[in-house]
Amino acid sequence: MVPAARLSSTAFTALVRSLGTHDSDADDASAEHGADQRPLWVGATTHAVERALILDTLAHTDGNRTHAASLLGISIRSLRNKLRDYAALGAAIPPPASGAP
Repeated sequence: MVPAARLSSTAFTALVRSLGTHDSDADDASAEHGADQRPLWVGATTHAVERALILDTLAHTDGNRTHAASLLGISIRSLRNKLRDYAALGAAIPPPASGAP
């Protein structure tokens, strides 16, 4: 897991935008009273949030793993290992950018 202090503001903003808000019936009731909706990642596992952040950052960098790893504050090796694990679980992994490792 990436320590929160190492996430760049760009990567965190990308996560927030990609995950949106939670739309349960309970939230609909609170929204009627003007309460803010909870972010979608509230109640999600850290693994799911991390996977979403990594895949969204990779898509944002057009598959450039080196740039994505830099934005995420992790090594390229860690990123490759995580992508391998996600692919084994059936996640769609964007192809590497041309000329990228």
